[in-house]
Formats: sequence, C-alpha cells, structure tokens
Amino acid sequence: MHREDGTVVHGQAGIGDAIVMLGMHRPGAKDQAAALGGSGILVYVDDVDAHCGRARAAGATIVADPQEGFAGSDRGYMAADLDGNRWCFATHVPEE
Repeated sequence: MHREDGTVVHGQAGIGDAIVMLGMHRPGAKDQAAALGGSGILVYVDDVDAHCGRARAAGATIVADPQEGFAGSDRGYMAADLDGNRWCFATHVPEE
C-alpha cells in the first residue's frame, strides 16, 4: 500500500488463511508501531488475548497490552524481541 506521493505505507503477504503485514516507521503517524518507534511486523492470530498471555508467560516484553482499535478496527498488542524489533499481534474485529 502506498500514499499518493508514492511513499510506501505497508506491505502484506498471505499464505492460506494467514496474512502478515510489514510496515516502516512513519514520523507523525497515529498508529502504535510508529508512535513507539522502529519498524513493525503485524501478525494476525485467532485469539490475541490468549496469545498475549502465552507470550507474557514465556517472558516476552509486552510493549502495549491488548486493546481495541489496534491497527484500525482490530484488537491487538505489541511485544519487543531481544533485538528491539516490534511485533504486533492482532485479531480482526469485523466492522458492524
């Protein structure tokens, strides 16, 4: 996906039912990945709250707890790996 000026906003790829989105830091952007700095990787999971619980129990650094409105209309959270990369996990919330 790109803006009218050609600036890349994010890319995504799908395999079967899985979708992975990659995005670059965009100064001034209102999404959480940009607000917290660095690049982000967004992975959709079936149950984001359970996923976060397992990640926390395994010792992951949770940067943002699960919340509504993550990456648009989804529910998601953000974790950091040992290298400081941001990993965003979300469950799609269909629009009403």
